Amino acid sequence: GKWFESRKCWNDMHSICRNLAMEASSYVKDEALFTRICRYLIVYVIAVPYWRSHCIYIFLLHNKIR
Repeated sequence: GKWFESRKCWNDMHSICRNLAMEASSYVKDEALFTRICRYLIVYVIAVPYWRSHCIYIFLLHNKIR
């Protein structure tokens, strides 16, 4: 169902972000740049649920007004 699909997408996103961080640690030799990449990945993972809920709220509010 929807919950299974949502959980699967969430796990996939975490796996992809973890893999990107590991790849960055392997290939990026500049420690400051590597740290910046990982911080952006952390912000992305934290922000996605807010973006989704905010967009859904705006969509529902917009359709209710019409």
